[in-house]
Amino acid sequence: MKKTFITGWIVLIVGALLFALGYSLHGNKAIYMQNNKPVIVEPKKKTFNRQVKAFKNLKVNVSEVDVEIKTGDKFNVKYVGDNYHEPTVKLQNETLTLAQTKHNPHFRHNVSFRIDAKDGIVLSDKTNYKNKLVVTIPEDASIDELNGGIDDGKVTLSNVTMKNTKLSLAESELNLNHAQLDNVKITADDTDMKLDNSNLSVGNIDTDNGSIIFNRGSLRQVGIKVSDGDVTIDNVSLEGGNLDVENGDININNTQVQAGYQIKNIDGDLKVKQTTAEGYDVHVVDGSVKLFKATKEDGGRLDKNATSQNTLKVQVEDGDADVNGGQE
Repeated sequence: MKKTFITGWIVLIVGALLFALGYSLHGNKAIYMQNNKPVIVEPKKKTFNRQVKAFKNLKVNVSEVDVEIKTGDKFNVKYVGDNYHEPTVKLQNETLTLAQTKHNPHFRHNVSFRIDAKDGIVLSDKTNYKNKLVVTIPEDASIDELNGGIDDGKVTLSNVTMKNTKLSLAESELNLNHAQLDNVKITADDTDMKLDNSNLSVGNIDTDNGSIIFNRGSLRQVGIKVSDGDVTIDNVSLEGGNLDVENGDININNTQVQAGYQIKNIDGDLKVKQTTAEGYDVHVVDGSVKLFKATKEDGGRLDKNATSQNTLKVQVEDGDADVNGGQE
């Protein structure tokens, strides 16, 4: 009891000191721990716009920064944000590396606070600046490899072609627009993905928590695994590959299957409409199953020309499956 009492007083005193410090500094500061001591930092706006020499490989490793990679007239790197998240720009052996350095390992865990007349001390882990990094690549340029590690940022790839793509994302958002990505390896945690008019071939997408929306484009020999999240596929060509969802709903519409495709859903519903394949094999363990005009209410299997090499194979453990239900 005595230790708890003393600890409570220590917390109260520290809080009072922070309040007084914040008031004296107008409350618009951030604090990080360095050598077990609190250090006050004042982020300042930082911008640069640099033309760089041609490169074949691109490495990006940043946190709390939005990243956009797009086509343009020349090789260029632009940054707008605070100085604590500013990346260094290094070009060596045809590899452009953009990475944060000395400030960020500490500043990533900052706590900002301000004094509010009504709410008192208001804590936040964000700064007042919106950090953005833009990489421009000429339209006729060929990029051999994109290797990116982004934490807490929005990632956008527009009108680019990558021969090899490796992305590791956390608490982020991925947007692909008219992108051509080959040899894909994307791992994500707490990240939503939106792919529009894009083509991905050969590889894997693995996300722990987040939804995937894919409108127009193609997936060729790409395996997708989602632990917790919904998947929507509309007007996409599926050529080989598979989709595994542990917890979430799957909606597929206006899609063409080539060279077969496999879907497995552990806990969630599956609805497929206006989707073509040469064969169909749909199995539900606990739930209703529909295939065209055939229906089973208590699970089971429905199939049509299932021996074809171009068969859409579906397995749902706990949920309903409707594959072209009501269609001829």
